[in-house]
Amino acid sequence: MTSKPLRLTGTTVTGNDLFDLDEKNEYRCPQGHTAGLRQISELYVQRRSWDGSDWCRTDKLLGLRRGELRPEPKVLISQKLCQLLVGMKAKGFEIEMAHVEGPRLSVLSP
Repeated sequence: MTSKPLRLTGTTVTGNDLFDLDEKNEYRCPQGHTAGLRQISELYVQRRSWDGSDWCRTDKLLGLRRGELRPEPKVLISQKLCQLLVGMKAKGFEIEMAHVEGPRLSVLSP
């Protein structure tokens, strides 16, 4: 993907499961590359990190590194692309909501 990675905000909750939010940070990278083992909440991303692309990925990875398993970024699509895929009755994907946080950017005219 050529788009800039979308930055996850602190509102996104990750952990081992609903009752274990990994307070010992066993599955979080100390350098911030891996956010956790599983996504618990819906994703929240910073508005200013979005460059307007229709295909994006998160800046942080989710998952476990073991054997052939590797943590992966979450892939996000724009609302425009989502509507197009649904309108075409495309198959092979699931839609989950992601939230964009931060002030809306306004365009100033001269």
